[in-house]
Amino acid sequence: MLRAMRTGKQSVLIKGFFLFLLALAGGGLVMMDVQGVFNRSVPKATLATIDGEKLSTTEFDRIVQSAISQQQISQADAYQSGLPQQLLDQEINARIFSRAARDAGLVVDNRTAAQYVHGAFIQPLVSQGVSEQDALQYILRSSGLSEAQLLASVRSQIAAENLLKAVSYGAYAPKRLVEDALKFRYEARRAEYFTLGLKEIGTVAEPTEDDLKKHYEATKSRYMQPEVRALSAVVLDGPSLGVNPEVTDEELLAWFDEHKRDYGTPEERQIEQLVVDDEATANKVRDAALAAGKDLKKGVAALKDVTANVVGGTYSEDDIAEELAAAAFKDTAVGDISKPVKSDFGWHIVRVVKVTKPGTSKKFEDVRAEISKRVKAEKGADALYEVINRIDDALAGHQTTLEQLAQEYKLTPMAIEGVDASGFTRDGRKADLDKLPKAEKVIESAFALKQEGDVSALIEADDGSFVVVSVSKLTPAEAKPFDAVRRDVTQHWKAERKNALLDEKAAQVMERLNMGENFDAVAKSFGKTLARSEFLRRDSDAGKAPLGRGMIPALFSIEKSGQATTVRGEDTLSFVRVAERRTETPKESAEGEAKMLQQGLSRALQGDIIEQYRKGLMSEYGVKVNREILESTYDPAKTE
Repeated sequence: MLRAMRTGKQSVLIKGFFLFLLALAGGGLVMMDVQGVFNRSVPKATLATIDGEKLSTTEFDRIVQSAISQQQISQADAYQSGLPQQLLDQEINARIFSRAARDAGLVVDNRTAAQYVHGAFIQPLVSQGVSEQDALQYILRSSGLSEAQLLASVRSQIAAENLLKAVSYGAYAPKRLVEDALKFRYEARRAEYFTLGLKEIGTVAEPTEDDLKKHYEATKSRYMQPEVRALSAVVLDGPSLGVNPEVTDEELLAWFDEHKRDYGTPEERQIEQLVVDDEATANKVRDAALAAGKDLKKGVAALKDVTANVVGGTYSEDDIAEELAAAAFKDTAVGDISKPVKSDFGWHIVRVVKVTKPGTSKKFEDVRAEISKRVKAEKGADALYEVINRIDDALAGHQTTLEQLAQEYKLTPMAIEGVDASGFTRDGRKADLDKLPKAEKVIESAFALKQEGDVSALIEADDGSFVVVSVSKLTPAEAKPFDAVRRDVTQHWKAERKNALLDEKAAQVMERLNMGENFDAVAKSFGKTLARSEFLRRDSDAGKAPLGRGMIPALFSIEKSGQATTVRGEDTLSFVRVAERRTETPKESAEGEAKMLQQGLSRALQGDIIEQYRKGLMSEYGVKVNREILESTYDPAKTE
């Protein structure tokens, strides 16, 4: 089913669903379960207040960390891209719009919300051959919600959307505005131009040694090598800290029995099911299906007053909706039809067609070693964390160095060659960090340290281990030696001189034109005749313009006929004026274009109205945001 959702029309539906999920998540409505995934600790404080309700840093951080995980970016990249601020704005907007809808008396019931989910996301997938259960389960897994939570989220979202529709209703782009936009889109201009080559403008002399050294000193920042730091790190885990508890066979067997499903494949069954509005109808269909030889489709066909789609698929117990799991895998024999089962989407009846894949289970002896490792980790967790906490306290109080830590716990530090903040060496090679857990975070933490000998806080890795890093040697950023960059300095010196020649000539010629000298006469003074381009529009292919990509922006920057401007090439300088202009809207697309523009401009006007309304709600609900807390929580420079 997931493969089907990635292709064809279904991909559009799924993309639409994820856009909807983003709207819910923006309002804190999608309760993503991050426990056990994000063990990040943030100081609890009030980040924002909306209508007297406090949004805490811990609550908001769950939203941020979930987004960071989904986008697979680092904490630093998230901050640099403005992600925390964007998510905070979304959260506040969703809350104030939800409150405004509530205060306006807009109420959406469960039935309406269920119909929306069914009609907007489930039914279109069903029409493409995906079963209702596959579609529903995919939606619930993607959002991290139960059916009840999804419906509550949708109710709030629909109410807010209805409110905004009412607020922006009537915003309409006038005909004149649409006509002006069409003229702008379809305006075409023909250019007249002449071009001077660098040899016609002047010559760039070869630089002297003194020229180059002076230029090098003046532009040293172009040739800087980044700061690099040689690091020392230790990895803290059970074995390295001597936490290696004994476990008995009885403990291993008990753990195996409790987690048997993790060491096998679940049984899979082919299942048919349908959903109707009420229990009475469900019983009616079930009786008809039993009378028709336990055939759901024949049962529905026999009832003229009942309409229901029978859909099917192959599922394991983990794949099917929680409400239907017992009916499909425990209470109903192969070939039988279940009693009606209720969910928020209606009343279901299920027919178990056959077992398509029996469940399997590994033998205890085959997984004994793996289980022993897990049980030891669990059993030693308390002892391990007691040691980890002691180390954490010592680090927090600056009471130990990395060398002292290594000596006390008999650890072997890992030496890391000089690297920059991106993990590269001075010679541009990616440093070998494969044996370092959470390498990116370790490097980030190392570059937050102030000086040699400083030690980081504990850095937790994905496997439950911890890393501590220290700066062994700090080599400041410095310019590369002159002899190493002589070639680059020479090229840059020549480029500057060439640009100065072109700038000087451009200023001279433009002064003549601005003083009223005839464009043709100026061209002839250089022995040039005017060339003409084809008609060009703003959306023409800039790469095919006669003077390159800079020509179209330059041509359309001219405000009045008779004015001229310049277009710079690699070693050329062109002077351009508008020879002709026209506006020709294609007849075959004029009506459609006008309609699309009218809709787009109307949406823009609606957006302006909603933005003004949003600002009013921010004031009405007394929204206050503590920007300092946002910065101190997510700015890498302030979180270490």
